[in-house]
Amino acid sequence: MSGKQRNIRKRVASEDEDAPDVSAEPECQRDKLAETRLMQQLRKRSAGTGVGALAMGGGGPGIGPASREGSVEPGSEGGEGAGTVVMDAYVKAKSIAVQMDEDAHMQKYVEEQLAARLGKTAEAEAEENDPEVKRRKLEQELYALPSDFTTQLEQELVLPGMVSTLAEVPLAAKDKLKSIEATEALKRSLLAQVGGSTLVLEEDAEARDREAARIRRGQFVKSFGAQKARVHREPEELEAEARKRRFVSERRSAPVGKPRK
Repeated sequence: MSGKQRNIRKRVASEDEDAPDVSAEPECQRDKLAETRLMQQLRKRSAGTGVGALAMGGGGPGIGPASREGSVEPGSEGGEGAGTVVMDAYVKAKSIAVQMDEDAHMQKYVEEQLAARLGKTAEAEAEENDPEVKRRKLEQELYALPSDFTTQLEQELVLPGMVSTLAEVPLAAKDKLKSIEATEALKRSLLAQVGGSTLVLEEDAEARDREAARIRRGQFVKSFGAQKARVHREPEELEAEARKRRFVSERRSAPVGKPRK
């Protein structure tokens, strides 16, 4: 080999090619790291619930006073003293409530025994002490009648005729129907008169038909032809004519062969 160095061509970097972004790699690594930590937190097993949390009403993580902001888990070192204080206060309050409940039952028993010995019931005493019962009793006393008026009303003689009108007379069914029909007919006629209409009722139409079908003697003429003028006659003439007509009628009505008078 000769000592002369060979010229090796090198590629010149063009300005168009994007230069590698050195600052993007750390950001990508930070995102992956944050995602990994989040997954680890989600996969992390939660510790068991402490006795203090259960006594205070906490049923697990996120429930009860332990999940509040700024609180400490009962199992942690910082919250050991606080959990003990809360537990002591809870036990003390519970014992006071039980004692008060027992005292209430004892008081009720004593009142019942005293009422039984005095001849009263506990319910009666409770009703007497109730303000609503007192108000009702007061209203009853206000509306109650005095004894004098009550005895006077009891001794007063009350007759049926004094408190009622005339007794209703029992009528037959036919009479009742007739009265109802008459009332309805009168009502319809009054309505027709008030309305001013030419209303023809069915009963009125039937009555008019019956009246038209009835033939009267006075409707016919007594004689045909020219009517004679009436002549004023004296009473003697009228009496003589009446005797003459009577004689003729008796003669016609007499049987044949009977001697005439």
